[in-house]
Parts: sequence; C-alpha cells; structure tokens
Amino acid sequence: MKYRFFCCTLGFILLLTFSCKAPEPAESKKAIAPQKIEKSFHLGGAPIEVVIGLSSESIELTDFLTVTVRIEHSETVRVEPPYLSESIYAPLLLVQTPSEELTWSEKRNRIIKTWTYRFEPQRSGEFQFHPLRFFFRLESEKQPRLEQWPVYEIKTSDIPYRVTSVGLDAQADIRDVRGPILPAFDYLPLILSTLGLGLLVAALWLGIAIRTRFRKTTPPAAQPVDYLQESLHRLKELEQKDYISQQQYERLHVELSAILRTFVEHRYGLRAREQTTDEFIHGIRDAIHFNTEQQAILQQFLELADLVKFATYDPGSLASREAINTVRDFILSTRKTNED
Repeated sequence: MKYRFFCCTLGFILLLTFSCKAPEPAESKKAIAPQKIEKSFHLGGAPIEVVIGLSSESIELTDFLTVTVRIEHSETVRVEPPYLSESIYAPLLLVQTPSEELTWSEKRNRIIKTWTYRFEPQRSGEFQFHPLRFFFRLESEKQPRLEQWPVYEIKTSDIPYRVTSVGLDAQADIRDVRGPILPAFDYLPLILSTLGLGLLVAALWLGIAIRTRFRKTTPPAAQPVDYLQESLHRLKELEQKDYISQQQYERLHVELSAILRTFVEHRYGLRAREQTTDEFIHGIRDAIHFNTEQQAILQQFLELADLVKFATYDPGSLASREAINTVRDFILSTRKTNED
C-alpha cells in the first residue's frame, strides 16, 4: 500500500512537469469599461443630498456589484444612518457590511458620509435596486423633547441593473492541439528534486497515518441548545448593563429587539433577523405558532423599537422597563404554549 502510494505520487509530479509548455502570448483585447450609475436625491431646499451609486449598470453572474450610499449635508442637519433590508437589494446577496466613512468638503463646506456595500448576484436577468428611506432633522427646529423635534424623509427611486450569464466567446481563436514541448535544459536536477519531494510527501503521509491510528478518539456529542433559557440569560445581562439609568434608550431597544428576533428565529425557524418590521409582523400573522395575544405583544414592541431606533423617539425609563418585561413575558409564554 505504501509503495503504491509513493509510485502514484511520483508519477503524478513527473507528468505535471513534462506536460507543461510555455504560455503563448494572448491577443490583446479591448477592455470595455463598465458604465457606472449615480443618482442624486433632494428634498425641497433642505441642505442635504443623497447620492446612490452602482459600480455598473450590467454585470456578469460571476462578478460583484458595488453600491455606494453617500450623504452630503451641512452642519445644521442631523442624519440617521441608512438601513438596507433584504427586500431592498433582493435577489442580491450581501457579502460585505460597510462602516461609515466621514470626510469634510472644504470646497462645498459640507459633511460627507459614505457607506459602500458589496453584493453577489444569484441569478441572471433584469432587476432593480429598490428605494431607500433616509431620515434627518434640522438643528434649527430642535425642541426640548425629542418626540416634538420634526423628522423629514428622503426616499430614492428604483435603480435598474442587469445580470448577464457567462458565455463563451464565439469569435475566440481555436488553435490546434499540439503535443508537449519539452524545455531544453538538464533534467537530472529536476528529477532528483522531484524524487526528494516524493519521498518527503510519502514520509509525511506515513507519519500522519501512524499518528491517526494511535489517537483515534470519539468526538463528544453536540449538546442541544435551550434557546429559551439562553434568551432569558441575555435579558438578565442586558438589565445588568443599566442602560436605563444612563438614558441610552436607543442602544437598549436595539439589543432588546435583537434578543427577541434571535429567539423567534431559532425557536420557530422564522427569518426574523433578516426581515423588516412590516415583513416580520405579516409573517407571524400567518404562522400557527402564535396566538392573538402574542401577535399583539410582538407588534406593539417592534413598532416602539422602530420609533426609538429610526425616529430617535425618547420612550423614558418606565416604558423601557415595560419593554424588557414584555419581551420576557412573551418568551415565557411560548414555554406555556408548548407544554399545553
């Protein structure tokens, strides 16, 4: 067995060595630069501009599509970061989540915030990058209470793009199949090097085989995860962070919403973390896992969380504590429903 493996390895290496031929110079082809797309969006005379850019209006199925979101605004504007859900960029697959890049334009006297997303196409055809919504406030209209501070919205339009399948070039030059071209040099050093490499590979394989035979162990069985207890433990840790006394309500509701969505996704197999609030609420209405009371609890909590995250609503300490208790009661109610 060992001798047969050594002979096969040595023969394969020699075959690769002598079957190679020098590459022929490829004919120069004219590269066609992709046509970029960039669209700007405004809202009346507001000192803010949203620019959406696509790296190309047409890409092949094996390429990536780069989408750039750029917001330019004056110092008197407070802008919320963009939120891209799967419903906006479907059927693309998000492969790179960006971080915010902040610059200052001396020429235009504006703040420039940029986010760059990278997507991978899943199928060919004609598609659209669906509208995005951006929220902002004016510092000149700031009120003592956040809920009284007016919120404005800029909504983009559909941006079409095309994904083409990969095909063969019908005009490509077809050359005759030729035999191997042997290089004009001394083969002895190459043969000795190949022989030494083959012996090294054989010795390495033999050592691994012997070590594996004497160290066979049975991997421990995977323990099932109790997602209900795990979610309750995460709630307890969230309370210990004491975001309420620090008045960090937005951070509290972001982590609280993540705990709830993760529990629903793992417990019932729903795609809760990837859906928007509207898609999630519509999905639980059609699901058989939740009764009417549980659906109402989920809808009320998620709508409050969206107000805090996207509209900068200040719920106060009392409503925030009730939100934590609401999520805990919902998780515990699923245990009771399953036992019944």
